[in-house]
Amino acid sequence: MHLLSINSQQENDRIGKFINENGLGYGHYWTSASNQVGDGQWVWLSTGQNMVYSNWYPGEPSGKNSQNNTEHCVEARHWAQPSGFTWNDINCLVEMYFICETITDCASPKNSKK
Repeated sequence: MHLLSINSQQENDRIGKFINENGLGYGHYWTSASNQVGDGQWVWLSTGQNMVYSNWYPGEPSGKNSQNNTEHCVEARHWAQPSGFTWNDINCLVEMYFICETITDCASPKNSKK
């Protein structure tokens, strides 16, 4: 089990819908994305893969907050305007909720014959 990585609009929408339907709509949630490693490229730390899909809130990623603190991690959340489950870069030391996921490999079922 590891922190969430979001790789498609469909996955982003499904997670946002689940959160909304369960009354958790305005929480802030850690993902596993960061740009602290290497060349500043956004990477999903849980998988080591470069971010190829993104759903940033308008104006994000900004790199710094209003106190001029650097922002190298990513939260996902519902915003009042524009509506939707979008992302914001944020300081990595902020405390908030998190979403974990488990990756399963259904492509190669185990052979039960002996």
